[in-house]
Formats: sequence, structure tokens, C-alpha cells
Amino acid sequence: MAEAISNWKETTQGSPERVGIFESDPIGEQRREEYFIWKKNAPLLYDYIQTTSLLWPSLTVQWFPDLEDIADTDYQQHRLLLGSHSSGFSKCESLNLYGLKTLRQSAKLVDIATDYDPMKNEFIAKRNDWHATKMSLVQKIPHRGEINRARYMPQNPDLIATITNKGHLYMFDRTKKPNNFTEDEIDDSDDFSDIKLEFHQSEGWGLDWNRYKEGELASGSSDGTIALWDVTKFKKNTPDRKSAPTTATGLEIQKRKYKTSTLRPTKTAAAHDYGVNCLEYLYFHQNLIGTVGDDKKLKIFDTRAHMSCVKEGTLSDSPINVVAFSRVNEFGCAIGTETGNISLHDLRHLEAPVRIVNKSHNGALTCASWNPDNGSLLATGSSDGTVKLWDWSCDPSEELRFVHGGHMLGVNDLDWNPHDANMLVSCSDDNSVQVWKPASTIL
Repeated sequence: MAEAISNWKETTQGSPERVGIFESDPIGEQRREEYFIWKKNAPLLYDYIQTTSLLWPSLTVQWFPDLEDIADTDYQQHRLLLGSHSSGFSKCESLNLYGLKTLRQSAKLVDIATDYDPMKNEFIAKRNDWHATKMSLVQKIPHRGEINRARYMPQNPDLIATITNKGHLYMFDRTKKPNNFTEDEIDDSDDFSDIKLEFHQSEGWGLDWNRYKEGELASGSSDGTIALWDVTKFKKNTPDRKSAPTTATGLEIQKRKYKTSTLRPTKTAAAHDYGVNCLEYLYFHQNLIGTVGDDKKLKIFDTRAHMSCVKEGTLSDSPINVVAFSRVNEFGCAIGTETGNISLHDLRHLEAPVRIVNKSHNGALTCASWNPDNGSLLATGSSDGTVKLWDWSCDPSEELRFVHGGHMLGVNDLDWNPHDANMLVSCSDDNSVQVWKPASTIL
């Protein structure tokens, strides 16, 4: 931890030390001051934290479900799924898999001891048996278009779906892709994916797999539509083996052997008047999908009834950006709005919220996720650069449990570690990916 905090000056993209006198400052003086306060107190706030600066920001992040114990050590190996968002500066984007080591929960920890360094104006952590280890790139897959969301299939994590800034959906079998590539090897006419899913006409953010039905995927787009896909029904194109010369490189052979197949949706529906911002399967139902959009509505669609809307309600006076369905209450959900409000709702009675927090963030909500073990704990990310943890079992004045302020720009996505209920990963426009665990004395 001490190593990670001391290295933030050199490694955090967009941090105060990285802004030159001739460069524009996208961060702002207030956010910079908040970052200094957070950094000064970070050793007291976390049991574990590490940050990695990427070449380009990622708009998406997800823990893979696998976990490997590293022999004769107190460490475990995880994997993370990330994407790239170069805003057109790279010839193509990439789907990235990273390896990450963290200390086992059962490992013995030393008591934290801190000293205050008046020169750096911050606390210095001394925790030698919990030092941060950098993420390592495991696989880099070429991708056509900027990746807004990437999610692996729950029944087979080697199959990964993405949705792009143009609404295109792609499916990748990562076991059939190279571990790395260079831009010189990129063919401008290639989609790189195993399957291209064709329907949406504009940028998409809604993407979720059915955890009960293998191969079923739902998507939503800014064109206001949602689509249901069955990737088990696609017909694979015939490999073009004759066109691969014996002198071709590995990637060239790969491109000729695995042609991109196309797939059309099994069902579609017009969902929201001004675009779908978020889409998610209800946790307890294999046939119900919830969507929210700029029309300020939450809608529930039943996939058994030709994607018909079976429930809807106007839940806000501003566009709704995110929805997250409860893992303990089959009728519970949380929504987050463009104006920074969070509200809890009972799907049986959408007329009024169960609870609402106005201005919960100083910016638009961008992501939200329920804790897999603690059903009342919700994490929310915002364009204000913070991640906040809310415990809805507490009284309204005590529901905010923790604020993570380590990002300098907006938070794009977050995810709870499936093997450690108090550990999260978050990614930001400042190019950083941060893995963190609040101190056990706090959470």
C-alpha cells in the first residue's frame, strides 16, 4: 500500500504532477484540492489500494470469476476485463485482459502504523506485508470501434460481448485470438470478432447476459431500441484456408481462418423515446429485462411475450442513466439520474420511491452495482470522479458509508470482486484503474 501511494505522483494519468504549464487542465481546482485531501488521508481509509495508469482510458471493467492461489505465497491471482477508448488516436481499439495479484483474505495483517510527513503533507502507510503489485497485460485483442461496454458470458467466460460507440455488437472467443498485436498487422476491412451482431443504428451502453439461459444476450442503444440475441444459433462462415500463404504471419493466418459471422436479433422492441441508457436482467427472473432512458422512465420487458413492456413508470424529473436490480428483494431496484440523484423503488408500486437521495453526487450517475454478499450495500460511480458506498439498511442520515476519491476525472464503470465482498475495481477518464478495499474499521 505504501508503495502504491508513494508512486501515484509518477503513475496516475491526469494527476496534479502530470499537468504541464503549457497543457490545459481538465480537472479543475476544486477537484484537485479534493484529491490532495483524499491522498493525504488514504492510508487511514483503506485496507488495500493500488492504481494502474493505462495508455488510454477504459469505459468498462469487470472481474473474471476465476481465482488462482499462488503456491507458497499469501497471494491470489485474479483477472480483469477492460477496453480501450482512444477517441480515434489509435488505428483500432483493443479488448484487454489483465492479471492482478491480491493478498488472501485469510493472510495475517500487521496493524497499520502511520506517520505524518510534513514535507508531502500526507500520512505514510507502513504495511510491508500488503504491498501493491501492478496489473500485467495477459491478452490484447484488436477491436473495431470504441468499446462502451464489455461483458463475458457467465456460463463461459471465454466468450466476450462488446457494444460500441456506433451501436455495433461483437462477440469474441478469446481462445481463438492472438495474445497481442501491432497496428502494422491491422487490416482496415477486418472486424476481428467471431460474430458481428447487426441491428442497432447508434451508440450503445446497454449490455447484459442472461445468467439463467446460456447464450442469451440483451442490448440497448441510443436509437431507443432493445434487442435480444441467441449466440448459439449463429452459422459459422466457412474458413478461407486457401488464401493463407505459408509465409503469412500468425495474425494474418488468424484473420483468414476465422472469418466474422453475422447474426440478427431474435426479438426487438422500441423501448425509449430518447435512447436507452442502461439495461439489466432482473436478478430473480430469467425472462424480465429492465431499461431506463432519457425519457425519465423505467420499463420492464418480458422476453416471453414478444418483448412487450409489462411495467413502466416515470421515476424522475431528469434523464435516468443507470438501473441496478436488487439481489435480495425481487421487487427492489435503484436508479441514478443525470442530475446526481439516487432513488430506491419497489417494482410493485412505482408511483413513489421507497427512498431518495437528492444530489448524492456532484455530477451525473454513470454506474451502479449491488454488493454480491450484502444485499443492502450499493456502489455508485459518477462523472464527479467519486465512487460512493451506500448502506440502505441504515437510517437516512447514516446511509452513506464510504467515499472513494482516488480518481481525478469521471468514473466510467465499477465492479465488486466476486471472491472478496469488500473489494472493488473502478475505472476513470483519467486513464486509471483502481483496485481498492475500504478499511475494515469503516465498512
